[in-house]
Amino acid sequence: THGDVHARVALVWNSLGAALWEQRRGPEAVESYRSALAALPESHKAWRNKFLRNLAIAQLEIGDCREMLSTVAEFDDVESPTSDQAVALRLRAECWLRLKEVSDARAAARASVALFENLRDETVEHAEAQRLLGEIYIAMHDRMSAQAAFAKSASLLKAL
Repeated sequence: THGDVHARVALVWNSLGAALWEQRRGPEAVESYRSALAALPESHKAWRNKFLRNLAIAQLEIGDCREMLSTVAEFDDVESPTSDQAVALRLRAECWLRLKEVSDARAAARASVALFENLRDETVEHAEAQRLLGEIYIAMHDRMSAQAAFAKSASLLKAL
């Protein structure tokens, strides 16, 4: 069907974005991920968060935090909490930290960790959110909280 053709086109764009990303061609990867989202038919909405996540990570890595914040805001359209939303919160926290907005970064990182814990999602992404929370506490000169967050991150990674 017509929707299946568009879905395949979207997958090709997303795969091209990944290939460009591996070649360290970030700006081109961002454009490919945007094209993947534009081509994605409504019937394949389940892929949307994966494509948004790829785009957000690429935007963050090329230093386009403001655009990345707009991208992760689109994750909020999902009705029930998901690990994708937890990852979006972690990306938001990382962006806020880069922009030196430490209190916003802490709030987003805490929300990310809480969502991962509520979902009982003990993954690398959860450990990464804990690690980031530790970095934020370091930036806030709160060594005890940083140590606790780093210990939790290490514990999660060890359990994987």
